[in-house]
Amino acid sequence: MPRGVYIKSDNHKKKLSESLSGKSKSDTAKQNMRKPKSEDHKKKMSKVFKNTINSIWLKINIKSSDECWEYIGLLDKDGYGSFMINYKNMRAHRVAYESFYGSIPKKLLVLHKCDNPSCCNPNHLWLGTNKDNTQDMINKGRGIMCKNKRTD
Repeated sequence: MPRGVYIKSDNHKKKLSESLSGKSKSDTAKQNMRKPKSEDHKKKMSKVFKNTINSIWLKINIKSSDECWEYIGLLDKDGYGSFMINYKNMRAHRVAYESFYGSIPKKLLVLHKCDNPSCCNPNHLWLGTNKDNTQDMINKGRGIMCKNKRTD
């Protein structure tokens, strides 16, 4: 390492020594690949996730099975229950669906039978495509296209 060079951290020191040693970027990338998480880490994260899910259910006003169970925590601009898990924004109705029915396949949405975005009642939630969501909107007379429909 050159004399008189100030190194801010170990990471900077590593980068500098790699650039001086002539290692290629691909060699460095291979070394920096994430290692599989240990079982203890997985158990700990699973426990954190379960605790987070439990705290979310505390923010849902559970009523009878046919009524809306409204999320009483933070709502986003569209009226959906919103919170963060591991720095990722999540919607409460999606987590409620997954808690009862399991994972949500890619490209599917969690739709509301009740049209109440803050509702988390699993009996009011169903999976559908974007096309299903649009057709549901039209059938129920919601949305810009339905409101501006001509009657003559």
